[in-house]
Amino acid sequence: MNEKEYFILYSYVNPSTVDESSKEYQSNNYFIQECFSKKERIDKEQLLNLYHDMLFDSPAFESDEFIGPFCDKDQLHRYCQELVQKLKGYKIVLISPTDFNSAIQKSDTLKGLEDLLTNSTEVIVNQKLKNKSSFLQRFF
Repeated sequence: MNEKEYFILYSYVNPSTVDESSKEYQSNNYFIQECFSKKERIDKEQLLNLYHDMLFDSPAFESDEFIGPFCDKDQLHRYCQELVQKLKGYKIVLISPTDFNSAIQKSDTLKGLEDLLTNSTEVIVNQKLKNKSSFLQRFF
């Protein structure tokens, strides 16, 4: 796991499980639970501030557990692209709880867990770093 590599544990919440008093969230189903790297856990306040800065149409879900809602995977991916740029990271790996639990069960070592998480899930690469040419690439 690279120190510039971040992981986001996200959940899909079935609209039928949402409380009746919060009907506005019934069509917005994706939520972030955790964001972490090998060295640190990203503070939920920082995640929430970026959510508000991006001015998504939906109001933030007031919860200590979740950041969101995101109305679809595209919106979640746009958020992750902004986050990875803000963190100056190389990439963010999106992991569902099912994939996370499966990787834990399949791996015998921490290195094995890292490999399973990195290779078997959705990856959002920092486009600014990806498109940035190195000094030698400018000449060739």
